[in-house]
Amino acid sequence: MENSHSETRLILSLSLQDIDNLAKDLKPRQRMFRFFSLLRHAAETDGTQTKRSIDYSVQTGQVGA
Repeated sequence: MENSHSETRLILSLSLQDIDNLAKDLKPRQRMFRFFSLLRHAAETDGTQTKRSIDYSVQTGQVGA
């Protein structure tokens, strides 16, 4: 019997307003508030990050490499 694993990739697209609406009732110390803050930061920022002396480009909307 052969095991076949099919990968399903889902893409979720949220506007900044969607992110703000999801986070509006959360307190700053809650994990989901921090997660939404990370999403908002990723949506607004692009630039260069450095890890182990290696620079890599982070595009707007990319959470990490």
